[in-house]
Amino acid sequence: MSRTRHTEAEVIAVLKQVEAGRKAEDAAREVGVSKHTIYAWKAKYGGMDMNEAREVKQLREENGRLKKLVADLSLDKDALAGGQVTHKRDSVQQILSPAVQFILGTGTREL
Repeated sequence: MSRTRHTEAEVIAVLKQVEAGRKAEDAAREVGVSKHTIYAWKAKYGGMDMNEAREVKQLREENGRLKKLVADLSLDKDALAGGQVTHKRDSVQQILSPAVQFILGTGTREL
């Protein structure tokens, strides 16, 4: 079975139909997904409108970029300090400098 990517607009439109009283099975059949997919969408997008769904998507993408940035910076800092990376679970706040913590909003405002 091929995977089809549905847009947030399609997902929210289907969820609004289900919330209005349409059976999940009927709505799922119309868009070509299982009823379980409808329930998964409901858990992820339930109660949202299009603007909120776009904002959540943008925030997730930004969060992913920031996590990669923190990982890169922590590796760079550790390499510059001459140490070796001991474990991925090292506390990021112990590795990062106060300036980077301030930029990311995880540290104190004192620089």
